[in-house]
Amino acid sequence: MPLTPPSTTPRARLTRIIATVGPASESPTEIERLITAGVEVFRLNFSHGTHEFHRATYDTIRSVAAKLGNPIVILQDISGPKIRIGEFAGGETKVAVGSPFRLIEGLKFGNSESVGFTDTGWFEDVKSGHRVVLGDGNIVFVINEKSGGEIACTVTAGGVIRSKWGLNFPDSALTLGAITDKDRDDIRFGLELGVDLMALSFVQSAADMLEAKKLMEGASTIPFLIAKIERGQAVDNIDAILDESDGLMVARGDLGIDLPMEKIPTVQKMLIALCRKRGKAVITATQMLESMTTSPRPTRAEVTDVANAVYDGTDAVMLSGETAVGSDPRLVVETMANILMEAESHLLLPTPDRIEDSVEEAVVDATAVLVRDLEAKAVLVPYTGGSTAARISRQRLGVPVIAGARTEAAARRMKLYSGVYTLISPSQSSWLVNIGAALDFAKRRGWVKDGDIVVATGGFPLGKVGATNFVRAIKVGEEL
Repeated sequence: MPLTPPSTTPRARLTRIIATVGPASESPTEIERLITAGVEVFRLNFSHGTHEFHRATYDTIRSVAAKLGNPIVILQDISGPKIRIGEFAGGETKVAVGSPFRLIEGLKFGNSESVGFTDTGWFEDVKSGHRVVLGDGNIVFVINEKSGGEIACTVTAGGVIRSKWGLNFPDSALTLGAITDKDRDDIRFGLELGVDLMALSFVQSAADMLEAKKLMEGASTIPFLIAKIERGQAVDNIDAILDESDGLMVARGDLGIDLPMEKIPTVQKMLIALCRKRGKAVITATQMLESMTTSPRPTRAEVTDVANAVYDGTDAVMLSGETAVGSDPRLVVETMANILMEAESHLLLPTPDRIEDSVEEAVVDATAVLVRDLEAKAVLVPYTGGSTAARISRQRLGVPVIAGARTEAAARRMKLYSGVYTLISPSQSSWLVNIGAALDFAKRRGWVKDGDIVVATGGFPLGKVGATNFVRAIKVGEEL
């Protein structure tokens, strides 16, 4: 198939970019640079940093976003029951294959023969013969025996170990819950701040999501709840987890340790397809442009990985250390945006089956037919709480969905969905005013011009919650 020549017409990027905030990107100047480079969502990683740090970062993002007039999304990533080793006196040590190593509860400083850990309820679940995997999976021990508060192991894959690295037990059925006491404090803090999305780590079952929902009861604004899929047990329970979630994160780091690595591409495709089928948002995460943490260019494999996530149908891709501690966060985001734009120009996904037999789904199907048959340049959703925009996004029509939101919070949350761009609706009562505002939005960005066709859809009368009951084709420039 010949490559399509570059178009001179500006095109909307559809796949969302999530950037993790850290020491390399926390300043107001850097936040603004990342927004102008293309970030729609900032991730606050509660595995690191204090509440004071995250409050300051939250305030910075909101302030810069207001200055730019851009409703930026803030994602709170709850750390979950991550099991970590203690510290080494020099920050790291080296272990060799075949050498003995001991995990000792409460040990203050480790060395090349031992390191500390904190028992948070997992100790009884690990057995002799089980593997212990550290970091990203490069260091592996096998348990020989355990007694008291010690685990005696043999190193089967050696190298450098660093302080506070995570511990994974891929052969052990851990009975840990997904929410720790720290997480409960962090969830309450996130609700106080007003985060837009909340990602729950190490989810195992729907019960974990229900516990988080219970903690949210009574909050003035309820964030979208995202289940991070990091354990094989979560994959086994995925339908029930999705029932209680607004979306998933395919968190390939820990998932690639808990499951055989060769299964990760298949699981990623399955999870993305399932979210699209169910009308849920989906984020693909971990090591997407990892080499750009220190390098000005990604590897060819990373570029292909990002593009394949787009071809799978992901709503968003996430940058972690690349923007948190990387040498040039803005360059990473610009590179990511370029890869996404190129991949999207060759994207053709099949039309999804209806979620349900309803007027709303039938109108969305009709909207998709009109967009394709008339080669419409955009879809306008003049006044929505989010359901219509989400239904249209699920169709992956290859054009921007411009949604007029009822509130700022709704405007931000909708931006997680592929292709959705939002503005605050100027009026609840006037269809013409809201359509005009959406058209002006698209014109200012160069996405539509006089003579183009756009398709408008939504609920009428405006303000009717949950209704998608009309669709109309409009020629830009003609009297509405």
